[in-house]
Amino acid sequence: MKPGWDGIKVPVIESGKERLERLEGQWKAEALAAAAKRKKEGPYLRWKPPEVERLGPIELAVYNCIMKNDKTNDGDDNELMYVLNKNEPDVNFTYCGQTPFFIACNHGKYGVVQLLLRWPHKKPMDIMKRSDAGETPFLAACRIGHVRIAQLLLQQPDMDPNARANDGRTALWCACIKGHRELLQWLLDSQEIGFVD
Repeated sequence: MKPGWDGIKVPVIESGKERLERLEGQWKAEALAAAAKRKKEGPYLRWKPPEVERLGPIELAVYNCIMKNDKTNDGDDNELMYVLNKNEPDVNFTYCGQTPFFIACNHGKYGVVQLLLRWPHKKPMDIMKRSDAGETPFLAACRIGHVRIAQLLLQQPDMDPNARANDGRTALWCACIKGHRELLQWLLDSQEIGFVD
């Protein structure tokens, strides 16, 4: 419809070619809009990537000490002790959705886990704080097959060994699917694992 000479709308008669060009233009515009939307959100994303937090100098020092720590160290890490003692940071900060305690458990740093558990923090450390994927530190330790960390964590009073990740994974499932035999045997022998109330 277009306005006529006297202001009354008159139907526009378009040829087949004009109609085809108009519809093709509409289709291209819709396809471009859909592609732009897919580019922003992703076509099959099950989760949104976490926003990366910027760390302050103290948190960055704690993070670097944990990552540089040797896996064979049994809790006598002088550099991390110095940073914790001098600055007294809040150890419940998150970096990429993970706390320092979770990062230590996830990377098999037994000495750091031991040190963080026994260190007197200003604020109590949340040992059950989950990552963005819903994993607990205990589940992360079981996923990588670290028996000593899992045993150490299970001695803590607030630890729930049957906690599930966002996708339903449990510690027992992770040990089975990853083929960690020693850990699986220990989990099956433990009275508290695998039984959900």
